[in-house]
Amino acid sequence: MLYQEYLIEQYYIYLDEIHRPERDHLMFKYRFGILDGRMHPYQEIGLAWKISRERARQLTCRMVNDIEKLSSVAPAPVLSNCVIPDIAGFSEVLRGAKGTKEGSLIPVRA
Repeated sequence: MLYQEYLIEQYYIYLDEIHRPERDHLMFKYRFGILDGRMHPYQEIGLAWKISRERARQLTCRMVNDIEKLSSVAPAPVLSNCVIPDIAGFSEVLRGAKGTKEGSLIPVRA
């Protein structure tokens, strides 16, 4: 099972204990494709709520952190900084990986 699927499962288990505004819950659901089966990028989420892409990432990251705290699970390396790739099945640790810019999914050309 992918970590994203596990995270979604934990979200529903701890739904009543996550005290965040409804907007944050909706952003989380759009980001992980709970509502329509498609993972939406932060840019698209930000446009929908008239906030920046970075702010959408921060709010989604808060939800992820809350779920991880409640489920007592060590954060997955890819989610530790809320860098969640849009590519299904992608599980490499990208932060600081050789050939990538830290915290980025884009390879750095030498």
